[in-house]
Amino acid sequence: MATIIPVLSTTRISELSTRTIAAFTTEDWAAFSTDQIMALTTAQFGSMSSFAIGALASHQISAIQTQDLRALSVNALRGMTSEHLSSLTSDQFGALTTAQVASLSTSQLSTLASEDLNALTTAHFAALTNAQATSLTSLQISTLETADIAALSTAAIRTFSSDDIRALTTDHIQALTSAQVAGLTTAHVAGFTTDHVAALQTTDLRALSTAALRSLTTEQLDGLTSDQVASLTNAQVQALSTTQIASLTSDDLNALSTAHFAALSAAQVGALTSDQTTGLQTADVAAITTAGIRALSTDAIHALSTDSIVALTTAQVAALTSAQVAGLSTDQLSNLQSADLRSLTTAALRALTTEQLDSLTSDQFASLTNAQVVALSTTQVAAMSTDDLNALNTGHFAALSNAQVAAFTTDQIAALQTSDLRSLTTGALRGLTTEQLGALTSDQMASLTNAQVNALTTAQIASLTSDDLNALSTSHFGALSAAQVGALTSDQVGALQTADVAAISTAGIRALSTDAIHALSTDSIVALSSAQVAALTSAQVAGLTTDHISNLQSADL
Repeated sequence: MATIIPVLSTTRISELSTRTIAAFTTEDWAAFSTDQIMALTTAQFGSMSSFAIGALASHQISAIQTQDLRALSVNALRGMTSEHLSSLTSDQFGALTTAQVASLSTSQLSTLASEDLNALTTAHFAALTNAQATSLTSLQISTLETADIAALSTAAIRTFSSDDIRALTTDHIQALTSAQVAGLTTAHVAGFTTDHVAALQTTDLRALSTAALRSLTTEQLDGLTSDQVASLTNAQVQALSTTQIASLTSDDLNALSTAHFAALSAAQVGALTSDQTTGLQTADVAAITTAGIRALSTDAIHALSTDSIVALTTAQVAALTSAQVAGLSTDQLSNLQSADLRSLTTAALRALTTEQLDSLTSDQFASLTNAQVVALSTTQVAAMSTDDLNALNTGHFAALSNAQVAAFTTDQIAALQTSDLRSLTTGALRGLTTEQLGALTSDQMASLTNAQVNALTTAQIASLTSDDLNALSTSHFGALSAAQVGALTSDQVGALQTADVAAISTAGIRALSTDAIHALSTDSIVALSSAQVAALTSAQVAGLTTDHISNLQSADL
């Protein structure tokens, strides 16, 4: 037949039976001219075996009509060599059926030129098997049309190596579907360049698995735009590593929503640097969990703006540690809301330095709880200004410990309001030194309760000036114990008002020293009641002056 074929007309060629065609040898097929190849019918091509196709020369392959090429069985097509395939025109490649393309071997597919691949339709690419997709080289992938990339199945995309992913253009990345992106593994993401990352559509980025997002390097993460960062899901943000969190720029952080900040773990918040916290939006700061706030470093807390401090919730302030509170600036402290200040733990309040405490306003001091005031150290108490002390209420003063009151300076004592002074416990008042007691004004002395006066020590009584004693009421004198009266010196007694002397108990009169009795004015002697005179001891009577005796009332005598 090899000698006969060349003389057969194209008409006669088209009339050959499929049985005859099936019997052709390699030599027979080699004898076909391109016109004779073109004359073969679709049915004839449909009957050809892989042997027949393999026997054709490249120039004969390129002469096959597109409709005839479509008629080839998948087995026949698999008989084409790489040389055969390279001889096919783009129109021929485009004419292949999806079944034919899906039947190409991996070795056939890996040899296709970029123009051949681009001649394939999106339907062809959608039909590629995972094995075929794997066989594509990085160079081939880099030349694919974006629509063809988007047409690949998610399983096919998953077969790509990191080098294949790296070979994709930014247009390819933008063309990926959300389903394809969702199928990317951490190995794939490792192949992303910063340009790739920036090219991801926000909807696609949201589809990226948390594991894949977590695998991004800080350099890759820096490639994200603010719009992309804002599009992340809460789960994605929560999946970021502490290293990734610490690498975010201020613009990135401010692109996150309050919901994102609320989703951050304590470890993530703790990774924020002072440079990052200083630029945070107030609403975002307020959205952080209490555990997150507690995890911030002292430097990060110190870097918060005063607006951010104001934005903190009461629960957040209550979560601050002593170390964090100690790190607050005076501006931050003075801007704390009263309700927030009340929420500080006693340990945190006690951690404040005297300079920090001095920055608190009078309104802030007034808002403190009794427990907080009681928790103040003696050093802190002694450092308070008189305005700060006077901002405290009577409940605060009543709660002060003996040690705290004992820490008052004389200036602080002299400035105390009478209502606050009356609120001090008897133990606290009894703990004052004679110097501190001496700082009290006459009005302050007059305001003391009977119980407070009664609690004064004999040393304190003996230290009182004449003005102090005369500021006391008759009721106060009536409340003095015998020991207290006995502590009065002759100078003190000599200056007492007659009404006050008359108010002293008989036990008190009896406790006066003979010198003190001797120092009483004649008016005071006249003012003594019969009971008081009757209480005088023999030694006291012996100490009376002749003027005293001559002025005694008959009934007293």
